[in-house]
Amino acid sequence: MIASEKRSPLAQLVLFMICLSLVGTFVAGAHYYVIDIPEQKAIAGHPPANPNTDILEKYNACVSTFCYDAVGEEYFKCLYLCKDQWL
Repeated sequence: MIASEKRSPLAQLVLFMICLSLVGTFVAGAHYYVIDIPEQKAIAGHPPANPNTDILEKYNACVSTFCYDAVGEEYFKCLYLCKDQWL
């Protein structure tokens, strides 16, 4: 490019946007490798706790015993009663 040639304002804006996107990509990648990956690895070492299966079995037994022939609103009332009793 000749020193006396000037770029148009639109070309300067496009060049600025490209440079800005490259810098943003670099910063986001650095953040991912420095902060996100170690945090994900730390969390992966602690699996979530399983629910108390005994209570769920009692709830399911309540539903299958008392709610099997209920229809409409009665069915949902029965579900809520079992939920209040066992969950």
